[in-house]
Amino acid sequence: MLAPREFKQRRSQATYEALLKAAARVFARRGFDAAQTPEIAAEAGVSTGAFYRYFPDKRAIFVE
Repeated sequence: MLAPREFKQRRSQATYEALLKAAARVFARRGFDAAQTPEIAAEAGVSTGAFYRYFPDKRAIFVE
């Protein structure tokens, strides 16, 4: 199990959590192979660039 991430700003924590929840919904709906990072970002209400500030790729968010 990965150690929980710590953030200095509440907004960063909220964005991270929104991305995780959005990814869970997108993966459940479309499956890992069909899921795309822009779709996860849009579902979370953030830009694709914001996604990549927190995760290097969709595999990383899937694992986390």
